Amino acid sequence: MRTIIDLRNEDERVDYPGGVKTIHIPLDRLDEDPDFWVHWMYGPQFGTPLYYRAFIERFPDRIEHVLDAIERASPGGVLFHCVGGRDRTGLVAIAALTAAGVTAEAIADDYALAAERAHTRDPALEEFLAERGTSARELVTDLASTLDYDRPLLRARLVVERAPEVEAGQRPVRAPGARDPL
Repeated sequence: MRTIIDLRNEDERVDYPGGVKTIHIPLDRLDEDPDFWVHWMYGPQFGTPLYYRAFIERFPDRIEHVLDAIERASPGGVLFHCVGGRDRTGLVAIAALTAAGVTAEAIADDYALAAERAHTRDPALEEFLAERGTSARELVTDLASTLDYDRPLLRARLVVERAPEVEAGQRPVRAPGARDPL
């Protein structure tokens, strides 16, 4: 890993050990646009896919800034994170996966799996969303299916094309003594 993109606000940040470039891009700048945050900050809707679309519509430049940072990072791994890994990180992951050409259904599956693994699955939130006739999976699928990030350089960074024989489940033929990279 060569680059860390820290999505947290100033009051949430900590220092990182040297040797890894750190880029701070706070997504939730609560002091900016208080009208937006008054509606979304308080209550169970905050930090859920319920506010993702509104956030992207209100602050498209913030998501673009993070995607730019991923795209322009030095060669090597790039890690982006917030505190819990669900809201800000989840939103950026949805945008990056969309830019990589991943299907909306696969993005929703990834979101659900990440919530399960991070133990952020919240029955009260699920009930809150169900009362509104939706679910986190439906919201993520809908959002991912409508986003359009035409970013060929980012896609090239995120997607490693596989040889046709690997896609078919076959081992590639190697010269005798050649190392197998798989």
